[in-house]
Amino acid sequence: AVWVTALAPYVVLFILLIRGVTLPGAGMGIQYYLTPQWHKLGNMRVWIDAASQIFFSLGPGFGTLLALSSYNKFNNNCYRDAILTSSINCLTSFLAGFVIFSVLGYMAHVQHKSIEEVGLEGWIRRSEPTFAWRESGKPFGEKPPPISPDRDSNLDLPVLSSRAQHDKRESGKPFDSPVQHQVSALDHVDTEVGPGLVFIVYPEAIATMTGSVFWSIIFFLMLITLGLDSTFGGLEAMITALCDEYPRTFGRHRETFVAVLLVLIYICALPTTTYGGVYLVNLLNVYGPGISILFVVFVEAAGVCWFYGVDRFSHDIEKMIGHRPGLYWRVCWSYISPVFLLVIFIFSLLGYEDMLTGEYVYPPWSISVGWVLTASSLVCIPGYMIYKFAITPGSCLQRLSKIIKPEDLSEETRLNINSTYGTGTHV
Repeated sequence: AVWVTALAPYVVLFILLIRGVTLPGAGMGIQYYLTPQWHKLGNMRVWIDAASQIFFSLGPGFGTLLALSSYNKFNNNCYRDAILTSSINCLTSFLAGFVIFSVLGYMAHVQHKSIEEVGLEGWIRRSEPTFAWRESGKPFGEKPPPISPDRDSNLDLPVLSSRAQHDKRESGKPFDSPVQHQVSALDHVDTEVGPGLVFIVYPEAIATMTGSVFWSIIFFLMLITLGLDSTFGGLEAMITALCDEYPRTFGRHRETFVAVLLVLIYICALPTTTYGGVYLVNLLNVYGPGISILFVVFVEAAGVCWFYGVDRFSHDIEKMIGHRPGLYWRVCWSYISPVFLLVIFIFSLLGYEDMLTGEYVYPPWSISVGWVLTASSLVCIPGYMIYKFAITPGSCLQRLSKIIKPEDLSEETRLNINSTYGTGTHV
């Protein structure tokens, strides 16, 4: 299944690329994509977004890479894998940009608008009934009234959703034709953040193409496979960690444990499918992984390089691949990566309130819930540090010295660890 979910998106991506570059106006979109805007490099938010993109693409700090690498043999060439994985990731993102902006250029050509108006302005935000509903003070997550499509568009094939039909029926008015009503759960989310581009702009562009049904099917199949593949990795990180840590409790009953875990996650995800689910998704997206993952990766980098030591780390890699990492890697591990992560983390904290701005104002209790969600990931690190400090015998300085000092494993222990690599957690 992993081979299918990992490779199928590339097949669809190339198909959509070929279709996109053959559309009229595609060149305008690609030119916009490849034209650098150097002045934006002075905006710290650009760097924060770039760092977030790298983290979500490569996945450091989530545990997925650690879990999957635990199934490798001890002498696996991790150096080659790191270079190859990072390169493929960057090239994939670059390729996806051509797919997106070729279609945005086509949309701009059809509507006689600029790329900014098509891709970044937000399509349904211009609907006055929606603005009035937002400003009416209705409770969080309440269903908005049906709205009319934006008549500025020159497109005659708006995307009709089941949500539009449902809202029309409840309004008590006859449902005349598909072009009269158009509504989406993303009507109240700024399309700049990503979902609007994927679920509104791109599908509406596909709806204007010849054979739109086929293009829609393969596009959303690609999204499904991407989601499944990401879910596989995230779940494997949890399953492997718990089965390794508690082999008698979870390892012996792996199938049952996985089934129970999936049911719990399914139940927890149900609220995101309601009318207010899009607000919940946005809240989770902002307060879930952003700040916490930056902090976790910074602590990992600092722990490995400053406490465990770059020399020990380089020696371990030398035992695995046969040669020590070069000076460039040691400088990056020791200084560049930790400092860069710390700076991005600090600026993320300073600008955190701006991430939920928009027409909809989140109630104070939801912001508190978001911060609790963020703290739930962060508190584990200082919490365990305090726990180890409390149970370690000796004076305060002796305790601190012991808990930050890496363990000196005997040669017998090292050989035992080496022999268990690649065995995984199959019990």
